[in-house]
Amino acid sequence: MDPRSFLISSLIFCLLSNSPILMSLAQINTPCSPTMLSSVTGCMSFLTGGASSPTSDCCEALKSLTGTGMDCLCLIVTANVPLDLPVNRTLAISLPRACGVPVQCKEAQCRL
Repeated sequence: MDPRSFLISSLIFCLLSNSPILMSLAQINTPCSPTMLSSVTGCMSFLTGGASSPTSDCCEALKSLTGTGMDCLCLIVTANVPLDLPVNRTLAISLPRACGVPVQCKEAQCRL
């Protein structure tokens, strides 16, 4: 794992393990649990522009979320997850296609 991915993954872990963040997520009423968000830490290098393509771990996490957390996955791929990270919205929207994972979001009513 490159240093930037490690740093971003560590930041996400710290944010999610800190109780004020967890309380904040609960108050926002997001469908993303801390476990769901931590499962996609392998995607952060791609989502922040640090990598030109997503890793296989990232794509496996996306595939897993299509079965257990589609609403959360939709927030991730539209860059609407309530985390203070510099997620590139264009890259986020392209993530499902880059991984070959079809995503159907309720709000958009279209395949990403």
